[in-house]
Amino acid sequence: STQSTWGILDSSQRITHTMPFGWFHKKEEKAVSANDQIENLGNSLEVLEKREALLEKKINAELALAKECSKKGDRKGAMNHLKRKKTYDDQLEKLNAQKGNLQTWSDKIEEATLLVDTLASQKQAAATLKKMQGKMSAEGLEDEMDKLRDVMENATDISNALSQPLGGDLIDEDDLEAELAGLEDDMLNEELLKTDVSPALPAVPKGPIEAKPAAVEADDEEETLRRLEAELNA
Repeated sequence: STQSTWGILDSSQRITHTMPFGWFHKKEEKAVSANDQIENLGNSLEVLEKREALLEKKINAELALAKECSKKGDRKGAMNHLKRKKTYDDQLEKLNAQKGNLQTWSDKIEEATLLVDTLASQKQAAATLKKMQGKMSAEGLEDEMDKLRDVMENATDISNALSQPLGGDLIDEDDLEAELAGLEDDMLNEELLKTDVSPALPAVPKGPIEAKPAAVEADDEEETLRRLEAELNA
């Protein structure tokens, strides 16, 4: 029998007809990171802002043309420009709503990213703490603290021993305190002797002494006492 074309061609020469892969399998979407998504939203916002600026220019231009037509008495022309302005106004309103939605999504993703990072940090801290606590126990920790206290006490004893003077009798601290107190008393007495504490007496008046009223004499005595006090305290 006559061989078919498929029988004549060997495996390397046979023509295979395959459909595009995407026709049978849904294309697997690549995961997008939060930062990439925020960047994408930012780019979209930038495009909308440029479109917003363009619409605002068109609105202002149509409004100016409508005013110009109205001044010329061209009512129909003014109405046409106002209609186009209204169309641009509607587009601008929808665009602002889209911008608000994009900004909301961006804010939510940023907030979620922060929450995820915070939760991950807390979980890592908890795992680290748990691992550290697994190496300790209350009883074992108390034993270690006792050992540390013993080591510190021994170190203090050694430090005190090394700080003692070498050779000769140890000096009695009480004797030194008594000697210092006597020295301070001597120094105080010398200072008192150097200080002239004799009060200055008022000069004797020349000529006959006139009698002063009792109230005036009392005031003079008080003034003299105050002066004496001031000199003694100086």
